This record gives sequence, C-alpha cells and structure tokens, in this order.
Amino acid sequence: MPAPERSGQNLPLEDTDIVVVVVNWNTRELLRQCLDSLRECRESLRLSIVVVDNGSTDGSADMIEAAYPETRLVKNSTNMGFAKANNVVFGLYPACSYFLLLNSDATVTPEVIGILLRFLKAHEGVAAVGPALRLPDGRFQMGGAGWGPRASYSFNTFFLLSRMNRRFRGLFIVQEHYEGRHEPVDVDWLAGACMMIRAKTLAQVGFFDERYFVYGEDAEWCWRARAKGWRFAYLPQVFATHHYRGSMIESGSMRAEWFDLLADAVCRSSSALNYRSFLLFGVMGYALRVVGLAPLSIGRKRSSVRDRIANYRSLLGESIRLLFRTGKACNK
Repeated sequence: MPAPERSGQNLPLEDTDIVVVVVNWNTRELLRQCLDSLRECRESLRLSIVVVDNGSTDGSADMIEAAYPETRLVKNSTNMGFAKANNVVFGLYPACSYFLLLNSDATVTPEVIGILLRFLKAHEGVAAVGPALRLPDGRFQMGGAGWGPRASYSFNTFFLLSRMNRRFRGLFIVQEHYEGRHEPVDVDWLAGACMMIRAKTLAQVGFFDERYFVYGEDAEWCWRARAKGWRFAYLPQVFATHHYRGSMIESGSMRAEWFDLLADAVCRSSSALNYRSFLLFGVMGYALRVVGLAPLSIGRKRSSVRDRIANYRSLLGESIRLLFRTGKACNK
C-alpha cells in the first residue's frame, strides 16, 4: 500500500496537550463546521489537529489546505476506513499524551474538551472518556457508549428492557436516562465519534483492530482495554453535536454490516456462550419487532414503518445467518 501523502503545518509536540484526529471521507461542508469548532478550541487549548482524508472526491483536501493552514493533512488515495486511518496518526505521534478522536460530522466546544482533558488527568486508571452525543436538533444519539459483552446486557438490549429503565444495562447506553446527571458513568465502551484516549493505554493495549472498516472498532478496542484493567467514563453533563452518519446513506445492508461487525467484536472479546446468546437474543428480538410492526405498515402512508420493517428483516436475517454459521470460534 502506498504511503499516505502529508501536508500542512505540524505544531511542535512540546506545545501540544492533545492531538485531535479527524477522519474524513466526502464530508466537506460538515468537515468545515468541525474544523471551525476546533479553531475556536485552539484559542484556549493547546491542540494539534490532524485530518486524515480517505480519498475524498468532493474537494475536502483542497478546502483544508486553502482555509485551515493550522491543520495537518494526511491524504490517502483510497478509503482505508476509520480504524486504519486513526492508527496512522497514532503512529505519527508516539510521544503524545492524549488523542481526541472526533468525527468529521461532529462539533465540540472548548469547554467540553477542557472537561475531558481534566478528567483524564485526574483519573489515572481511566483509559478514555467521552461526552454525551446529541443530534443537531438536540435529541440524543443512540450508541454514544455502552456495556458488555454479556448475555444479560444482550437480553436487555434486544428485548428493549434497557430503554425502559437504566437499571437494565444494555450493550448501548440510553443517554436520556442520564440527562441532568453530573456524575461520571462507568461504562465498558465509548463511541469513536468523540472520545479522548490516553496514549499510555494505546501503548499497552495496541491500536485499533484494522479488520474493522467503520463499525465495531471502538467497542472492540475498549473491551480489549477493559480486559487489562482499564476503565472508561461517560460524562453526561457535557455533549458534542453529531450529524449521525452524515457521510453515509442508511440502508438495510449497512445495518446488516454493522450487526455483523458488532457480533465479531462480541466474539473476539467474550466467551462462546455470550456470543451465542447475543445472536440468539438478536434473532428473537428482531423477529418480535418485525411481527409487532406488521399491523402498523398497512396503508399508503406507512412507508416509514415499512422501511423500519425492512431494516429489521435485514438484521434478523443476518443474526440467523451468524447463529447457524459453523466453524466460528471465539477468543475465549
């Protein structure tokens, strides 16, 4: 694979507290908002900003070079995915203390970055910390953090118990349950959309697993670090704004790919029993959704419900395929 091209200014590491890593693929206008927010952050925080452009064809790289000279640009000729792109930057800054992963379709304020940094400095046993994730309209995003992989957490997720009450922990945190809380929440994984990582943990645990292209790599890495005794903290009192999947088109096939990679992360990070339970509860949960929504899909103006059913059918099919696939062995 050819070496990535690099351009832009690189702030001296001794003048930097945090290296911010932004992976971009054809999100020029959203990336502009992201970099504008980081430019404001640089007025009060010592940041080095690195954008890894994964072969964009929308002029993103030209825009960065023309409008954001303070940003270091790493240009790839092809889309190498999220995990590998972040690993490139981890390797460029081996002496860095903290990395802030920020999606190109996300924005953050200086106050939020400052709180994340101070939290990591005050809690040596915490590998990474992340804020709440809100959509542009103020609603909470699904999947900002979570727990697992355990059979009980899978059950609570697929049978919707985790949405009813926060006492029922699931694979994904229901951020609404923690709105207004000022204490950190101990979680098992954080979303890579906005996560500040202690570089010391990367040195011990290793970088992201590059077998994951765009889904599952954050959870798998966090679960790997948890196995070595590291903790993770979700801070509900602060948030980043995320144009969720701003660079992607939602589809049943994409959801199936997401489920496949999440299942693989569960398999690699847990026991065979937990993995099989994850798939079995997935089959049962998605089947109930398809059956339960069917009566609501009748009528000409029910296209949104039919789309949801189609997505759940795709997820159901994928969970069945994985459940009955032979020769799949887990790490433990």
